Amino acid sequence: MIDNLFNHFRRRTETDTAAALLTLAAVLHGQQDRMLTVKEAAAVLQCSEDAIYQQCEAGTLPHKRVGRMIRIPESALLNCA
Repeated sequence: MIDNLFNHFRRRTETDTAAALLTLAAVLHGQQDRMLTVKEAAAVLQCSEDAIYQQCEAGTLPHKRVGRMIRIPESALLNCA
């Protein structure tokens, strides 16, 4: 599990040290890849919900559809911040 989490962060950061710190923080926090609503993602990125929907539609923000709802992995917001 930790190896997968490290590899996930390593693909999204420039250094192994940054990936290791993010992995440690995620494990200690207990929320390795929490799925956020559009409203929660907009609050984290301090932007509008419309901006989140546009990024999802354009394919620049990874997301999953659950029925009609969109859920965004918390780790996907690391690249946007």
